Amino acid sequence: MMKHTPKNLFTIIVLVLLASSCSNSYQKLAANYQINKASTGPNYSDVAYWAAHPAIHDPSDSVPAPLLASYNQDTAVDVFFIHPTTYLGTEKPFGLNADISDALLAAKTDYSPVLYQGSLFNVAGRLFAPRYRQTHISAYYPVTAFDTTLAIAAFELAYQDVKAAFEYYLANENKGRDIIIASHSQGTTHGTRLVK
Repeated sequence: MMKHTPKNLFTIIVLVLLASSCSNSYQKLAANYQINKASTGPNYSDVAYWAAHPAIHDPSDSVPAPLLASYNQDTAVDVFFIHPTTYLGTEKPFGLNADISDALLAAKTDYSPVLYQGSLFNVAGRLFAPRYRQTHISAYYPVTAFDTTLAIAAFELAYQDVKAAFEYYLANENKGRDIIIASHSQGTTHGTRLVK
């Protein structure tokens, strides 16, 4: 059990301030997003439904300054990156599946996992990271049988978006390139199924 020493208290305060600072930053970034609400699911022919795509400049294009001098992207390979859950918190304003047109959630996704995880792959190849109606984190921890049924349906909806994005990518973007499927957390839930 952690003792609440001044040092630990200081760490907790810093973490809370950082979380608050990040939230405010995401809200500022969200002002730049214009994603149309899709009634039947995302339209992956529109690059607005991609958190990372070679046709747009996005956070995954970031390269640390020390690596810029030797940076040389391999365009013979594509990376299909399925981001982790960014639909968090207790409010669940959209129910168990996120609204894909929510600007704040798009900013959180782009400037957290896409920036810090997806960008790791940009030297390996062209990066494609679809936005999808991700399932709220609470669906991983259902309490009742009814909650389990709702969670399964929510994961199914999210997977169908990921599958549709991958099918669009294969038909329109791949052009015979080798593919790396990369993922984390909820992305791996869907990526494992996609590979099967």
